[in-house]
Amino acid sequence: MRQLYCGMRIATGSLLHTNPGRVPPGMASVNGRFVVPRFVLRTSGVVLRDSLRHPRRVSYPVPAEYRAAAFALAHPGATVSGFGALALYGLPYLADAHDVVLISSKVRKKELGGQFSPTLTRQPLGPGETWHVVCRDEPIRVVAPAVAAAQALRLIRVGECAWPVVAPADEEVFVRAVQLVDACRRFLGIAPEAIAAASKGRVDNRWLASVLKASSVLADSPKETEMRLLAGKVARNYGLELQEQVEFFDRGELVTRADLAFPEPRVALYYDGANHDDPGRRIKDTRIDLYLTSIAWQPLRYATNMLGGMPKHLAVVLEERGCARFDGRKI
Repeated sequence: MRQLYCGMRIATGSLLHTNPGRVPPGMASVNGRFVVPRFVLRTSGVVLRDSLRHPRRVSYPVPAEYRAAAFALAHPGATVSGFGALALYGLPYLADAHDVVLISSKVRKKELGGQFSPTLTRQPLGPGETWHVVCRDEPIRVVAPAVAAAQALRLIRVGECAWPVVAPADEEVFVRAVQLVDACRRFLGIAPEAIAAASKGRVDNRWLASVLKASSVLADSPKETEMRLLAGKVARNYGLELQEQVEFFDRGELVTRADLAFPEPRVALYYDGANHDDPGRRIKDTRIDLYLTSIAWQPLRYATNMLGGMPKHLAVVLEERGCARFDGRKI
């Protein structure tokens, strides 16, 4: 978790280089003033996938933190807001597919940006809602962390910012909002109370209250959040307790930490991201699974393309281990 404070230095500037006029080999343009090494660019498949959900089908190969810094340095006096601000603060997820929005008193009406330019808008900010960070030894105006989270939640709420989630159509916005709050709490240390206070006048209070209630500080990724919300529904159907980040020890030594666990039927859940495809990691995962099995626990591992079928599969496993639904329905 990062310690955030007004005036903090950000590392983004170390890879943000002045554009010499002609983009050098191995570099990619951010805007007219700056370039970044090509190795920081997002993969083409992810960029294409995200562009299909962008309201104007804009593609963003350059991650949001570099665009936010470059655009802010090119617009002195403007304030980075929303997802761009969260990216500057170090949020590792969810921000890269969206516009960088700068609040500026120099524009009369909203000017939509794109791949090489920010969206510019006028927007009132209250006392204490503006911070600054230091990039390349220059100050960048940025909204305070909780304000940035509130602004991002508003964009999610109105459908301007979206990404793929496993959820019924009428729950997708809610799931995205919980993912954002989870990430802000886990990686930036933004308290739910601060988000609630900053959201007054920006986000519907009742909707926000339900999002904050469903959030957690323990999710290590948005997909873990997604898995928790799906597993939570199954837990309620079976009247079971669902715990997060459950640790298992053998002779006093930590063996594993399950992302989620059902203590009573002894079922442990893991979300396995792309890093689990590494051969060495696979061996470690196999050893963990063998250990859990040896102490009568059932380990279950899910990847991105498996979450859609997780609730039904999990229900089968729970019933095999003697659990019954409250309503008596069979799978």
